[in-house]
Amino acid sequence: MLVVPDNDKLVAKLYDMGDQKVEKEIPLATNIFKEVVPSYQNGAFILATKNQEDKLQLKQIDSNGHTTNLETQNVALESFLKTNTYNYRDRLVAYAKNDEQQYYIQVYNGKVTILNLANDKRLSARPTNISFNKLNDTTFVPYWNANLKDDSNVQLSGILNTQNTYSISRETDERNMEKQFLESTRLNQNQMLVVNTNYPKQIYQVNTNQPSKETLLKTPKPLYQAKIHPLNLAESLLIGSTEKDEQNGKLIAYLYNEQNHRLLDVSSMFKHATYADITSLNPYFYKNENENNVYFDASGKMAAVLDVKTGKTNSITAKEISSFKTSADAKWTLFIAFLKDSPALSINWLIWVLISVFFLLFSFVIPLVSRPFKRKNRAESILLQATILSANETGTYINNQPRVRFLLRFFYKGEAKEITVHQVISSLSQIFPGGQVMIRYNPRKNKAILVNENEPVPEERMISARLTAVRPYGAVGRGTVVELEFQADSKMYKVPAIEPTSFHFEIGKPAELMETGGITRLLAYNTEYKKEDMLELTGTVTSLKTISSAISNYTLVLMDISVQAEDSTFMIQNSQFIPTGLTVQIGMVIPVQITQEDFSRRKRLSQKKEGSATITSVSYFGYTRGERPVSRVELLINGQKFSANTTIEPAASLQNGDTVWAQYDEANGDAIIVRYSQF
Repeated sequence: MLVVPDNDKLVAKLYDMGDQKVEKEIPLATNIFKEVVPSYQNGAFILATKNQEDKLQLKQIDSNGHTTNLETQNVALESFLKTNTYNYRDRLVAYAKNDEQQYYIQVYNGKVTILNLANDKRLSARPTNISFNKLNDTTFVPYWNANLKDDSNVQLSGILNTQNTYSISRETDERNMEKQFLESTRLNQNQMLVVNTNYPKQIYQVNTNQPSKETLLKTPKPLYQAKIHPLNLAESLLIGSTEKDEQNGKLIAYLYNEQNHRLLDVSSMFKHATYADITSLNPYFYKNENENNVYFDASGKMAAVLDVKTGKTNSITAKEISSFKTSADAKWTLFIAFLKDSPALSINWLIWVLISVFFLLFSFVIPLVSRPFKRKNRAESILLQATILSANETGTYINNQPRVRFLLRFFYKGEAKEITVHQVISSLSQIFPGGQVMIRYNPRKNKAILVNENEPVPEERMISARLTAVRPYGAVGRGTVVELEFQADSKMYKVPAIEPTSFHFEIGKPAELMETGGITRLLAYNTEYKKEDMLELTGTVTSLKTISSAISNYTLVLMDISVQAEDSTFMIQNSQFIPTGLTVQIGMVIPVQITQEDFSRRKRLSQKKEGSATITSVSYFGYTRGERPVSRVELLINGQKFSANTTIEPAASLQNGDTVWAQYDEANGDAIIVRYSQF
C-alpha cells in the first residue's frame, strides 16, 4: 500500500505486486498540507490525517482493503500533524491542543485512548505548553516536557503505561526519569540499548539500576556507526556498518529481542540498500511482536519484507516498480512504500538568507517550454519566489502536456503582487494552492514565466548599511515587533525584527543586509559579518507554530530545526518573519548559517547532559547575528552555576527567573539553551 495525492485529496492505494495493478483506492480526509502519519498494528495500517477543519482522523486499513474509522471524539489539532504525532513500538501517539483543551492520544492494538490533560488532578495546574523529546539513539524512551500554568515543569511518559494512562515525573536527572517511565511499561526494565556517541558509535547495554555502567553489546560481526530502530515492546532493529568508516563498509543489520537477548542477522533484506539510504532517507520499519514479517520502506527508494522464520526476503526498487503498468489515475511515479507519507514537491525555495527551503520526497519538474528570453529581456528580468494561488487546466494540450493557467503571488521591492501565467507543464507534476515555484519577472512589462528549478538564484549583499529608523508595531510576548529601516547607497531597505526586553536597536548603527528575491534580511547588526567564520549546515523543520502577525505582509512563526552535521544532531529554536503568501512546512530541509564557534559548542554540548535550567541574569552585548541578539546568560542547574555566551531567541525575551531547557557540561560550567519555556 502507498498513499498518494489526488488533486486536493489523499488516496491510499492497495497495489498488487504480482498483477502489477492498483487493487483498491481508499480516499483519506486531509487538509491542504496532505500530511499522513502511519502505524502498523496487528497486521493493519493505522493512518492519521487532518481534515479541512483540522480535526484528527484515524483510519484502519487491513491487507484486504477493509477500512474502519476509529473514534477521535472530534478532537482538533491546532499544529501541523507531524509536529506532535509519532509512531513508536506499535503505537501511534499524538498531542492535540484545541483552545484551552489539551489531549494525549494513543492508538494501540487498534484501540484509541484519549486523555484530557487539563482535567488531570495529578498535575498541580493545567499545561500551557508541551514539547517533545522523541526517542533517539541515546535515550531509553520518548517523553514530553510540560510547562504548567503555575510555572512548574513536569515530564510525561511518551507512551501510556499498563494502567492506560501516562506516567508523570518531576525528576531533574534524565536517566532517573526514564527509569521511572520504564517501570510503568512492559519494556525491559533492566537492560536498555543506547549508542555511544563517541567514534565509532557502537551499541551498548545499560543497566537502568546503574546507568553509569555500559557494556558493549556483542554481535556476531562488529556493528559500527550504529542506529537503533525500536519495532515493538520486545524487539528492536540494529543497523550499522561493517567498518568504522561507513564509506568503506557494508550495511549490516540484526533483529534484537530485548527480553531473551537473541540476535538474528537480517542484513539480507537490505540487499538493495546502502548505509546512506538508512541514515538519510528517514526509513520506516514495522514488525508486530507476534508476527514473523519485518517490513522496510526507505522513503520510496526501495522496500523489502523478511520472514524471520524462513529467512526468505522479498525486495524491490523504485526502478522496478516504475516499469509496472498502472491505471490512468495512478500514473504517478510509484515510490515504493508499504506505507509512506504523501509525496511533496521538490522545488528550490527562495525566501531569505538562512531560509531557502525545498519540499521533500517528490520530484517536481517544470520544463522550460519556451525558448530562452532574449538577452535584453533577461537583463531586465529577475528571479523571484512565487506562491501558487490557483492552477487550472485551460483545455489546451501541447505534445500531450496540459497548458495551465497559474495565478501567482510574489514580492517585488517589498510589495505583494499577483500575476497570471499560462504555461505548459508535465502531466506528472503535482500542482496545488500554496505550492512554491520560481519565476522570472520583468517589472517593465509586468510579465513572468515559470523557470527551471536549477536556474541560479541571485543574491546581493549591501555593505555598511546604516539604521535610519525604528518603528514599533506592537508587543509579542514581552518583546516588541519593530520595522527597521536601513540606508545603503541612497537605497532604503525595511526589515522586520523583535526587540526583546532590555535590548534596543539604535539609529546610526551599522549593519549588513542581504536582499534575496525582493526580500531583505539582516545578516548582522552593529558588528562585522565575516562569511569565512560561518558554516553552511543543513537542518530539518520539525515543529512550526505561528506566534503573531503583528506587522504588515509578514507572519511571525517559531520553528524547531534539527541540524545535522559531522555525524552530530542538535536542535535550534528560531523565530522568523515569513512574508504573506509564502509557506513553510514540517519536514522541509533548510540551510542554516552558524558561526564555527557556536557550532563547536553546540556539537560538544549535544553529547553532554541536558535538563531544566533557571535564568539568573541576561546581559546583551549590543549586536546581533542575523536577527538574534548576542548575550551572556547565567543559568542555575541543580544548584550549579553555568554560563552561555550565545545568540538567544528574541521572541522569548528572557528575564531572570525564566525556565529553559539547556544542554550543559558540568566539568567546565558551559551551557547552551535549546528550548524556551515561553513556547
